[in-house]
Amino acid sequence: MKFFALIFAILLVASCASGPAIDTRYTLSAPPAKSLSSSQVARKVIIAPVLLPSELKRSSIVVKRSNGEMAIDDDLRWAGSLDDQIARLLALHLENNLGNTLVVTEQSTAASDADFSITVDINRFEPVEFERVELDASWTVVTLGDQRKVASGRSSHQLQADGSVSDAIKKMSDAVGKLAEDLAIEIR
Repeated sequence: MKFFALIFAILLVASCASGPAIDTRYTLSAPPAKSLSSSQVARKVIIAPVLLPSELKRSSIVVKRSNGEMAIDDDLRWAGSLDDQIARLLALHLENNLGNTLVVTEQSTAASDADFSITVDINRFEPVEFERVELDASWTVVTLGDQRKVASGRSSHQLQADGSVSDAIKKMSDAVGKLAEDLAIEIR
């Protein structure tokens, strides 16, 4: 009996000594935000809530396999909702691309009195085996005063990654930046 108690005590001490498991979460990386004074702002753009396909509306990162299957790995998780991260990243990239334009998400307190609204519908946004990232999105730009459509289109981008999770997440951020460049061309 003492032998089993000793084994149990050793296992208990060993499990405590290893420390807690690290819970790694991922986020899309954003460029540095620039600050505009109110006198520098010539117009204001609002990013409407980004629409995602149902399979991407989860905290787990969805990975496309080469055979077309979608894998959901509960060990790879987003730090926040993917649609909010995309909207925030689009706003930062657009603001950097458009100069004297304030770009905010719909959740921002500065969202009132915007000149334009951008709606983005993500059709596909996933790493493929962590070796490349595919982004396909439809978008519409409208004036908020008279709801006149200024532009609409579709953007598709594929970026190569090195096979690691961290590089694939970085390339996902870069793909959102490319989408922002496409939008900036239409808003200028």
